[in-house]
Amino acid sequence: MDEGKAALYAAIIGFAAAIIGAAVGGWASWRAARHSADAAGRAAVEQVKGQAKTEHDHWVRQERRRAYGEVTDAFQKLATSMKELDQALSGERPYSEHLQQIQQHHMALILAGQATVMLGPNAIVEAAKTLTQAARDAVACRLRIAELGLGPGLTDWQTASESLDSTGVFFRQSEARFAGACQRVLLASAAG
Repeated sequence: MDEGKAALYAAIIGFAAAIIGAAVGGWASWRAARHSADAAGRAAVEQVKGQAKTEHDHWVRQERRRAYGEVTDAFQKLATSMKELDQALSGERPYSEHLQQIQQHHMALILAGQATVMLGPNAIVEAAKTLTQAARDAVACRLRIAELGLGPGLTDWQTASESLDSTGVFFRQSEARFAGACQRVLLASAAG
């Protein structure tokens, strides 16, 4: 073999090696770039999912806080109206204006309690149901006493007064349970 042919073969082999090396290198670079792009895409999707979950959790906490606050506000208004009616019933003052106010505040409490069903959790829903039932009993007792026209000095007044006291106690206890459940839920969701 002469030197010219050897140089030609060497050049052809070198050229082929360069083309194969470039092809293999290009393919390896393409795979690495694709792998990096896939990893970046997965990371971006996970970040967006995490951010969406965080934003959703924050929204739920805010909505729960608002809904629970509405129940508490409605309770306070109803409790104040019932106290005013109790004072009117035990005295000689007219109480018809208090009856209408109690019914309005009672309806507001029921509506506020129903909003907790959508936001939950079950502990709050149950506490709200107990609170609205206690309110229903307390309001019904007061309306019945007003309907009968009972007042101090009448024989049924002692029984009516005891009924007012017992429904009022259950009403306040139910609100305390509701407030405790709200506190536990809101603190747990803020920590989690």
